[in-house]
Amino acid sequence: MFRLEGSQLAPGVIEKWELAPDGLSWLYNVRKGIKFHNGDDLTADDVKFTIDEYTSAKALQSQTRGAVDRVDKVDSYAVRVFTKGKQPFLPSLASWFSPGQGVVLPKKYVEQSGVDGFDRRPVG
Repeated sequence: MFRLEGSQLAPGVIEKWELAPDGLSWLYNVRKGIKFHNGDDLTADDVKFTIDEYTSAKALQSQTRGAVDRVDKVDSYAVRVFTKGKQPFLPSLASWFSPGQGVVLPKKYVEQSGVDGFDRRPVG
């Protein structure tokens, strides 16, 4: 979702992110105009779905699950990520620094093809 420029987080799929004043949630603004290679638009639905997958009990890594309480869709291109306590480094969990959790999944495609179908013919 984010990329690294040197040692700094830089915009990627998430073009802007903002920590709430109380430190307990992050607003992620999704970059418009990104398409998965099957032609589907990448939207907040995909980002929410991805974070929900990374916080599920079946997730292979637990860092996001330990940090995130829930994700709410704000609009077609924004999500609010509510955290379990203050998580000042949350965006780094969704970067190529942590590649197992920095890739956005295509919600519609995964739901249509199932996990096995996605594994056989991934869309990114």
